[in-house]
Amino acid sequence: WRPRRALRLSVLAHGHRPDVGLRLLVAGDVCADVEFWLEDVGLEEAFLLPPAHPPLQGVLDTVGLDLDGELADVGVAGQRSTGPVPWSGVLGAAVLVAVPATGPRRGGGRVGSVSDGGHARSVTSGPDQPSAGATMPELPEVESVRRQLDPLLAGRVVERTWFDDHPAHRFHAIGDLDGQRLVRVDRRGKYLVCPLAPGPHAAVALPRDTMLVLHLGMTGSFRLRGPGDPTDPHVRFQAWLDDDRRLDFRDPRRFGRVSVVRPDEVAEVVPTLARLGPEPLSDDFTLDGFAADLAATRSPVKVALLNQRLVAGVGNIYADEALWRARINPHARRVGRDRAARLHRAVRDVLAEAISREGTTFRDYQMVNGQSGRNADFLQAYGQAELPCQRCGTPMSHVVLGGRGTTYCRTCQT
Repeated sequence: WRPRRALRLSVLAHGHRPDVGLRLLVAGDVCADVEFWLEDVGLEEAFLLPPAHPPLQGVLDTVGLDLDGELADVGVAGQRSTGPVPWSGVLGAAVLVAVPATGPRRGGGRVGSVSDGGHARSVTSGPDQPSAGATMPELPEVESVRRQLDPLLAGRVVERTWFDDHPAHRFHAIGDLDGQRLVRVDRRGKYLVCPLAPGPHAAVALPRDTMLVLHLGMTGSFRLRGPGDPTDPHVRFQAWLDDDRRLDFRDPRRFGRVSVVRPDEVAEVVPTLARLGPEPLSDDFTLDGFAADLAATRSPVKVALLNQRLVAGVGNIYADEALWRARINPHARRVGRDRAARLHRAVRDVLAEAISREGTTFRDYQMVNGQSGRNADFLQAYGQAELPCQRCGTPMSHVVLGGRGTTYCRTCQT
């Protein structure tokens, strides 16, 4: 993390409550890469607020937090409070706000159902449940978007572009895209990757293997529009194509990323992409390699699954699902060969099944055609806290592990 302003990280470490996962709100342009925080520091959520942000009430309404509670801790310009602070105290040009990951949220209630012997099981949000809308699209969601985008964009030439440059660090070298041909739409982990080739009127000559890298963030979605179609007020990027259509990227929370990346700058511009592990549905994801990597880590297995180095594209939803299916306790720090084999198979299976249902939608995620994913109705662990385990009937437990909400069965996950 390279802060743009000097802020102490004591509130981030939250040492007096190591069991409490955090959400962060940052007022002021102090965060260079929100995804890097989420994956490497283990935060439940992070929100970046601009220096000239609207009144706090409106900001917190936008990100979905409830104002009726108190903050767990607040650091203002590097200073740390000694106890809870009321919402009215969260002011200033550079404010770091930490909220317990299981804290109150707006919009609780039913967002899906799970089959349970012919009975509907609700998936809710609230103090003991994952928050609806707080999830970032994972591999199945991004792959579903890729499958719809590729036939629409492959071979098309970008004639011109526009982007909303706030926050500016979410966009990189967008002007270089003008006149370039989109060869195809690939996926790497949670990123969409489009190799580029020069079009007939390319604005600049780009090196071989330059690519357009797209990340959905928490609320990003793509639409293909026709000539004269209106622009949604939350659109952050547009590309006009040589077939008279326009690609719109809509992103209300502004966590998405659009970058033209040369081959020698991947580690600098998109560091998470540069260090991704193997694709879980490819031949590169071998049992031998997976078991060896698990044996080499001393982190809880759930944390290891989320760090993107062990395997690319697995996030909170599918980590919970795979661990439940493999009957492995997410706290386990030693996973032998037999359990590694079960988990290796479970990761592949839950991702493939979710892709077949076009991903999991709680609130924001949509495909290019505007439809939602159907996998929420089939979740067996994520979002099931306090409901009977579908295997043994024990009420499912919800804890915060590595800063992430985690749901599992204490009886049959050992």
